Amino acid sequence: MPAGRYRSSADRRDTEVRLLQNDPASVAYGTELLARVTHLAEKRAFTLLISGLYALDDVASAYHDLEKLHSGKVLLGTHLVNSRRIVKARDIYEAGR
Repeated sequence: MPAGRYRSSADRRDTEVRLLQNDPASVAYGTELLARVTHLAEKRAFTLLISGLYALDDVASAYHDLEKLHSGKVLLGTHLVNSRRIVKARDIYEAGR
């Protein structure tokens, strides 16, 4: 990876904190970032790996998934279409170990 593209955990933290601010410059920055990500997603320029999808009332299971430090994002949803627990390919793989 080119040195100019490397971002540290501190860089990510600073970006996340900035996105939580409510001043006009921070809101404009967040809006611009969202527009860029949306454009890249429309072009399918990246693939987002989702480790798990959990209903908000199943947040304990989501945290348990996070503790395993798997690759991918853990998502919480408020109005899931399917409230049944989905078996993930990763779970099947790990059960066979």
